[in-house]
Amino acid sequence: MTGGQSAAPYSVALQGHSVSCMVRKIQRKHVCPVAGAVATAHQEAVDLAVLLHGRHVFAYMVRAMQMAVSAALNVVGLARQIQRSTVYAFVADSVDGTSRGVVFGWLMGAGN
Repeated sequence: MTGGQSAAPYSVALQGHSVSCMVRKIQRKHVCPVAGAVATAHQEAVDLAVLLHGRHVFAYMVRAMQMAVSAALNVVGLARQIQRSTVYAFVADSVDGTSRGVVFGWLMGAGN
């Protein structure tokens, strides 16, 4: 280590994105050729992995859609409950005591 030379195979100044560039260079030089060789030697395994990953993504999307539909239906149900109680409060306040039962009966019949 004389003359300002480093023993590391990659000289990197730790500024900005230089560390990520170094990692990317190492990956391209050493990892990608190995992955390419394994992929060509075991194409069936790679195809199976891609198929299984696609199935997993599809199942996740279906589950997310189910959750979205369930949440929407819960909001609709909540809105109906709020609306129903609001209508009942309006009827109770605006109708006199003699015909209140008839009006609530009509509301129950219309709701079912």
